[in-house]
Amino acid sequence: MKIREKLLKEVNSGIILKEDIDIKIVTSLMRNYRNAIEAILELIDNAVDDRREGVPLKIEIFIGGGRNKFIQIINTGGLGMGLKELQAFLKWGTSSKRGKLGRYGQGGKAAMGYLGGGWRLQSSKLGDKRTYIIEDDDWRNRMGGKKKYKPKVFIGMTPEGEGKVIFEIRNLSRKINEKRLKEALSDYYGMLLEENKIRIEINKEPIKPLVIPVIKKENFIEKIDSKKFHGWIGLLKPDSNFKGGIRCCVLGRKVTENEYFGQLDYTWKSSLNRLIGEINADFLELNLNKTGFDTDSWGWQKVKEKMFERMQPYIDFLLSEREEEQMTENEKRRHREASKIWNDFMKYYLKGGLPLDEADEKKFDRGQKPPIPGEFTKEVEGIAIARGKYQPATPPPEEAIGKRKRLKKFLGIEARPGIIPDKTTRSELQKRDKKEIIIVNKLFPAYKKRKGDILYIWETIALECAKPEKDEEMSYGEYIKEMNKIFSSFCIYLDKKKIKI
Repeated sequence: MKIREKLLKEVNSGIILKEDIDIKIVTSLMRNYRNAIEAILELIDNAVDDRREGVPLKIEIFIGGGRNKFIQIINTGGLGMGLKELQAFLKWGTSSKRGKLGRYGQGGKAAMGYLGGGWRLQSSKLGDKRTYIIEDDDWRNRMGGKKKYKPKVFIGMTPEGEGKVIFEIRNLSRKINEKRLKEALSDYYGMLLEENKIRIEINKEPIKPLVIPVIKKENFIEKIDSKKFHGWIGLLKPDSNFKGGIRCCVLGRKVTENEYFGQLDYTWKSSLNRLIGEINADFLELNLNKTGFDTDSWGWQKVKEKMFERMQPYIDFLLSEREEEQMTENEKRRHREASKIWNDFMKYYLKGGLPLDEADEKKFDRGQKPPIPGEFTKEVEGIAIARGKYQPATPPPEEAIGKRKRLKKFLGIEARPGIIPDKTTRSELQKRDKKEIIIVNKLFPAYKKRKGDILYIWETIALECAKPEKDEEMSYGEYIKEMNKIFSSFCIYLDKKKIKI
């Protein structure tokens, strides 16, 4: 060993290894949104970041239809962008806006690519006479590498004392639901709208802040070392159809909601849904798309401690309230019977009509082809198991059987009567006793009309069963088709087994 060590000699090679990035990643970033609303919110965030303290910012949105579909976002009264700011805007992955919503230098640019094929950007900086215009009709194309622009420069186009930025995205490839967009703006920027820090219009129609039906409200300011966060906490009206929990904001922009910071929530007792509140903590770390926080961070843990303590008196009060509706033994029995029959059906449905045994289950876990269908499968052929987008040909690779995995989760599923405070929610999957169960909402109007009969319970299970997994894309039409396919197969199963309702 000593001889070998003497032979070793480090060579000074002078080699330098540099980190690099492929410009093609830009295309992936442009797909990093779940829908058009989320991408538009990213562009609104850019405008919100532009505002000046004490000066109301005006944001105007125009949506054009017809052959030349476009969306235009104009913000007036902010700092604006000059040549230096335009250059910084075009740089991917770097942002000078620390302490603001746009922290990662990619959101606005990626959002433009998600929404449409081309864009036009007009900007002027507060105190500068010049207005700059750049545009791109093929923004998604990165075959030529990094983009270059020669801006058009105008004098006198914008008043010198006014910062103004206009984003126009052309050739829209995403459908924009104007009603949903108005609701989202009212919700996500409710705090800023309420405090008159910004004004938003869509096609000249003003957006009003979200109205939360509160009967008790307590404002507070909490200090954590040298940092502060503020907010309010209160109680919803007993008959309100509003989801409870704390709304969490950064710079007045809502990021998450229905947060209980480790306290018991409405899944424990429905009265806890009446707890409502809102906090704003600018120091919290956001994820890339501003859909959540770094919950392992120091800031979040400190906020959680403070909020847990502040919420405790409200939790104690609500736990002492009487439940709005009691579960009868007859209801519980009916849900147990419905769950058993459904699970017997799922054994046939998942295996092409043959019952599962232990060996079959192991085969299924490996994604192997099910046994040759028997007589029952022939009877429901074409509706029992459809091949295509969600049922690939055998043997299915692990990443291609998302839908099948979800169906397997419903083998052994349990449905229970319960209370979900939102009367427009028919059911939802909840974690109870370390397993997922379906809570069938007793407050849902159809439940009351049907008195929670067994067919209603089966319909509800089928609706949950047909839903896609979180990482699986499914259109509304595909979902309805999937649900009809499952439920029609189930009804044929009832006839086959002579199960009476």
